[in-house]
Amino acid sequence: MTLADGAPTYVHGNRWAPRCLPCNYTDPLAGKSHPFGFAAQPACPCTNEALCRMDNINAFNQDGCHWNGYRPGSWYFIHGGAGALISAGLMREATYAAAEEYVVHHDYGSGDSMITQVMWDLFKTLPTDPGFGFYRDHVQMFDPGWRGERVRGPEDAGTVDLGNDPAGILERYESAAKQRCNGKCIEQLDHVITSHLRSRYAKDDVEIGAVKAAMPHYKGPFDLLPAVFFHERLANATHKYVEGRTLRRSIADGPKKLVNKQLHNIAKTFGLQMEPKDDIDIR
Repeated sequence: MTLADGAPTYVHGNRWAPRCLPCNYTDPLAGKSHPFGFAAQPACPCTNEALCRMDNINAFNQDGCHWNGYRPGSWYFIHGGAGALISAGLMREATYAAAEEYVVHHDYGSGDSMITQVMWDLFKTLPTDPGFGFYRDHVQMFDPGWRGERVRGPEDAGTVDLGNDPAGILERYESAAKQRCNGKCIEQLDHVITSHLRSRYAKDDVEIGAVKAAMPHYKGPFDLLPAVFFHERLANATHKYVEGRTLRRSIADGPKKLVNKQLHNIAKTFGLQMEPKDDIDIR
C-alpha cells in the first residue's frame, strides 16, 4: 500500500496507510511493541467502519467516519509493483459491466489506484496486512530491498527507494545458502511474498555478457533480457531456499512454471513462438 503523506514512502505497505490485520490474527509481539504509523487491528471484513474505529492518525472525520483528504484510489492504494493478493471470491462479486465502467469512463493515474477504488466503491473493502511484518520493522513481506538509501530513476525523485532490488534479495539468499544469514535475515526470507522487478533497473545490476551466455535460447526483446534473467535467478534461489528450509509450497513446481509462462507470454507479445526446448530448467 502506498500513501501520499507519511514516511517511510519506500516501504510496502506504508506504515501510515490505513489497513486491517487478518481475522482473529494473534502475534506474540502484539501488546509488547507497537509500530509507528496506523494502529491496525484484526477485522473481518476490512470496512470503512472498522478502520475508523482503529484510526489514530486522523485519517477519518469521526463524525460519520468520512475520509479526511485522501481516499481509496486517490494516493491511497495497493502498490502494483509490490503486489497484492486479491480473493477470487471478491472478484466474482463484481460484474464485468460494473468493473468495465471504471476502465472506460474514469481517468486514473495508474491501474493499481483504479483497482483500489473499484474494490472500495463496489464492496467498501479495504486492504488487509498479512500481519507478521506489521510488528517487525526488519520484515518487509512485499518488495523488500537491502541496499540502503538510493534513488534509481526519475520517478523516484523525492523518495528513498529501498525496494526494486532483485540483486539485493539474491545476495540474501546466497548468504543464507552459506549459513551467513542471522535470525532477522531468516525471518525476512521466510516471509517474502513478492519482489518488484523493473527492466530499466535490472540492466544496471548485471553483466550483459554473462546474461547472454546463461540464456542462449531467449528470443524476446533485448531490453527485457536482464529482468528475465533475474526472474530465473530469483526463482532458482527461492526454490532452493524453500527446499532447504522445508517450507510449505502451494504448487510443487511453481517457480519453474511461473517463469516459463512469463517467457512464453513475452514471446507472443512480439509475434515469437517459444518451443518446450527453450524453457528454463529450474533445479
